[in-house]
Amino acid sequence: MSEIKGRPIYGRVVMKKKSIDNHTTKSGIITSTPKDHLETFADVIATGDKVKSVKEGDVVLYNNLASKDFTLLGKEYLLVPEEAIYYILDKSEY
Repeated sequence: MSEIKGRPIYGRVVMKKKSIDNHTTKSGIITSTPKDHLETFADVIATGDKVKSVKEGDVVLYNNLASKDFTLLGKEYLLVPEEAIYYILDKSEY
């Protein structure tokens, strides 16, 4: 069950930024450093009805420049188009 009641429309995804401590995941993906914020990791919170590639609970690598930050009930979220998500991490990778 989603932590928000609303849903994004069409091919949009609501996410929360995720901190991954290691600079390299177990599979070899180099995570963002403070100087490089173009690609970032996030937890998928909710998906629009046209989204097919990700689901709630996935951890993804996405283009931070394509995201829109918003606050809902005091919590920070991101709204991202599905095409700005580059990679879905496997649980063994973080």
